[in-house]
Amino acid sequence: IMMPITGHESYKLFAAAFRLNLKHGWESEQARNLLNLAIINHWFFNNPALARKQFARCSTLAVKHRLNKLLGTLLDNNASILREKGKPDEALVLLQRADSLNVASGNISGAIFNLKQTAAILMAKHDITRAKSAAKRALELSHKCNMKSAEACANGLAASVFEAAGDYQMAYTFLKLHQAANDSLVANQAEQSLRFSKVSTDFVKQKQENDLLKKAQDLQSQKAKIQNWLLVLVGSLFCLAIAIVLILVTNIRKRNSLMEKLQVQNDAINAQNLQIEELNAMLETKVATTSSMLTERTQQILDFASYNSHMVRGPLSRILGLAYIINKTDEVEEKLVLAQKMEESAFEMDKAIKILNRKLEIAKTLEKAPIST
Repeated sequence: IMMPITGHESYKLFAAAFRLNLKHGWESEQARNLLNLAIINHWFFNNPALARKQFARCSTLAVKHRLNKLLGTLLDNNASILREKGKPDEALVLLQRADSLNVASGNISGAIFNLKQTAAILMAKHDITRAKSAAKRALELSHKCNMKSAEACANGLAASVFEAAGDYQMAYTFLKLHQAANDSLVANQAEQSLRFSKVSTDFVKQKQENDLLKKAQDLQSQKAKIQNWLLVLVGSLFCLAIAIVLILVTNIRKRNSLMEKLQVQNDAINAQNLQIEELNAMLETKVATTSSMLTERTQQILDFASYNSHMVRGPLSRILGLAYIINKTDEVEEKLVLAQKMEESAFEMDKAIKILNRKLEIAKTLEKAPIST
């Protein structure tokens, strides 16, 4: 009422409502949504195939849940479709069933509308008698429900039927009643419109006040949340600062402890280095002494070898040579001279061997002396 919408927007809204009702399993509401979707598909979008499927599914759900008013509306729409297709007899059958269902469900306006369609079909078929019966039933129903809109519709239907029958006096009478009902309806509608306008204004004002109150509450809630978050943030930062300080203190203590351990280890290493340097100095001294002794002994061995080579081997070689000559000569005097020379060489060799023995005794004495390592 407050915001008229197009057929496409209506279809989207009914489709969304159908999906929600389908999600929650509300089948009676699904049936109403399907009926509206089928009506829009048939009369606005010209999609009869989809409309038939939606009408069929709506009918199944309406029968299942005994939704007589919805079934009456469904049959009325199907009758309109049949009438449009040129099948008035089938439409009349559906309208009769719809009339019964609407009366049983208390939908008098729907029943009068069915009777209006029935009378129109009968007048088109020139069956005035049955059309008058339909108009009479519509008047009876309008008197029962005491509704100005139903009364106006019924009087308008009766005026149309009597006009088609040629009874212009009755037609004029019902037309005046129809006009009076319409005037009363218009007055009521004007009053209702003013009332609705006032209610709408009050509602909008109240809604604005509620919105402002809600915004104020939301702002207050957001402010409280921000304050809480700030408190949490400050507390977290404080805890983080304490944790950082503790970590720094712990790291400093660990570093100092490690420095002390390193200093102790460094002092121990320096002491060991000093000991190693002293040992190296001692070893160098001992090595120098030992090297000197070994050099001296080596020189003694070389001297011994040289002496042995010259002083011992010389006389021995002469003795061997003289002995060879003595064995080869036959002269006695020559052998005596050679024997004398051999004796001299023997004395010389004996002297050399004695000197050599003295040197060997000295060498043995040196070998018995310990060599420091």
